[in-house]
Amino acid sequence: MKTRTKTWRLLPVALVAATSVLLASSTASAAEPGESNGWSQEIEDNAPVYSDGDMSEARDPNGNALVQVWRGWSNNNIYLSINHGTPIQMGGAQTNVSPVVVFDTHGGNSSYFRVFHTGTNGFVFYSNIQVTGNLLNPSAWYQVPNDVRTPNNLSVAVTALPSRGLLLAYRGQDSANVYSVFFNGQNNLWDLPVAVPNATSPSSPALSVAPSSNIILLAWRGTDNQVNVIRQHYGNGGWWGQEILPGVLTDAQPAIAMANSVWGQMAVREQGTHRLRLSSVASTGGWAGGWSAEVNGFVARYGPTLVAYAATVYLLATTASGGVWWKQSRQY
Repeated sequence: MKTRTKTWRLLPVALVAATSVLLASSTASAAEPGESNGWSQEIEDNAPVYSDGDMSEARDPNGNALVQVWRGWSNNNIYLSINHGTPIQMGGAQTNVSPVVVFDTHGGNSSYFRVFHTGTNGFVFYSNIQVTGNLLNPSAWYQVPNDVRTPNNLSVAVTALPSRGLLLAYRGQDSANVYSVFFNGQNNLWDLPVAVPNATSPSSPALSVAPSSNIILLAWRGTDNQVNVIRQHYGNGGWWGQEILPGVLTDAQPAIAMANSVWGQMAVREQGTHRLRLSSVASTGGWAGGWSAEVNGFVARYGPTLVAYAATVYLLATTASGGVWWKQSRQY
């Protein structure tokens, strides 16, 4: 199917002022280094995006392919857009929560991605996406094996690893335990799920890998609504260095994205106010300490999304009316 190619995400030229995004006055907090002083509405094929969830996106750093996925507004369909082109409904899938997309690999003239979603039955499914120019070739939906299930109102977290590997994390269906499961991209096999030590949560977790250290970071909302982080060396398989990040309580899924530097960013929706808070995490997993308020006072419907491209981090969030917005949130 054809889509129109547009420029990748750029810093907004016109900064957003008083809109539905700014449901409260701007906070007095100083901006994070490189944080934009305004939001831009997400536009696909010249139309704003509305979602009953949050948008996920990934791009091929080797080619001109940006893939964005989201759950529809007032329906359970999954939509996909290439380079901000015409949204395409992904057939054969229904979900109550936000889907997730990750970059897989680049080969020849094509970019490859994987899209994951929680089915309405709680099982987890994925589709392999091939993008060649403006042409999209999705595979069928495959179920993640070994009884990987989560409550059907919770999404999953996925991060891409070297050698086409993946790590998936999710809240168990029958308990509050958080699990991780590794996918070997060389033989296309899934390992058995492993419970993350001391990780229990009423929400979905968040995952990211630091390119500079190959340390995987997993963040989750504790049952006491505090933010937790734990880490793992890629290839080791054991979790270590659990840390509670005090100073803010959250009532939603956190977000984390590691930049191509020694730092990455975390974002949470603050309990009560539903405004967004930001903090930095080192590539070793160490917390920089302290939370800053997003400068525009954005009131989020759900937990936010973070995505890092090179040394820049972008923040995506959805308003109460379903509009999806984005801004640059950090420059490292």
